[in-house]
Amino acid sequence: MKNYYFTFCGIHEHKNGYVKIIAKDVYSARERMFEVYNEKWGFQYSEEEFLPQIKQYGLYKVETLKAL
Repeated sequence: MKNYYFTFCGIHEHKNGYVKIIAKDVYSARERMFEVYNEKWGFQYSEEEFLPQIKQYGLYKVETLKAL
């Protein structure tokens, strides 16, 4: 299992937030994000790409989900 991160666009209620999804692959993580947030999110990142951005942009975790 790997960690994937999803952010929201500037007009969303969680605009500075992110969701962490634990999944077997990028496709399962993306599918889970669509199940919960439909198309109301911005970008998807791997853990390596995303972790430095948390502090840099002052992001907060909305929730952690597990892919089904």
